[in-house]
Amino acid sequence: MPGAVLAEGDAPAMARPRKYSDELRERAVRFYFESNRPIAHVAQDLGIHKEALRQWVRQAEADRGVRRDLLKTTSARS
Repeated sequence: MPGAVLAEGDAPAMARPRKYSDELRERAVRFYFESNRPIAHVAQDLGIHKEALRQWVRQAEADRGVRRDLLKTTSARS
């Protein structure tokens, strides 16, 4: 097929595996909300990047209806 990125018979590349497990994400967000500490401090304690935790917290707030600037995740919509 002209203009195709993959040659005929080639399989598409697999998605990059997640750096952090879903369990770690859930535990980190729960720890942040329970600790009343800054995101950067919680992230440092858990050995994760502070911006990763910040994104997870924002998404959790959207899922709970606290934030209106983000969409809820699929599992939180039902």
